[in-house]
Amino acid sequence: MEMHEIYKVVIITESIIENKIIEMIKQHGASGYTIQGVSGEGEGSIRSSESYSMIFNNVKFEILASEETANKIVESTMEDYFYKGYAGVVYTESINIVRVDKFK
Repeated sequence: MEMHEIYKVVIITESIIENKIIEMIKQHGASGYTIQGVSGEGEGSIRSSESYSMIFNNVKFEILASEETANKIVESTMEDYFYKGYAGVVYTESINIVRVDKFK
């Protein structure tokens, strides 16, 4: 079975900007994404999944994409959200998949 290199972009951020991140991902041409609610502790604070309000929760996005699309998503995430005061982290991983035709 032949494997193909592709990139996974992971964005962990505030749930209050979830819809904005979804739109940005789509604008850059990614064919899909996965979202999970997450909690943890970092430099700024502790985020718990047991908050009474969704405003204070965090979400984790995973997007599989070409290198070009992955770079665009990372740049937009930093410029449009994290440099403007929203909390979060974004990183990429090089992974191998079988069905490369499903991802842009």
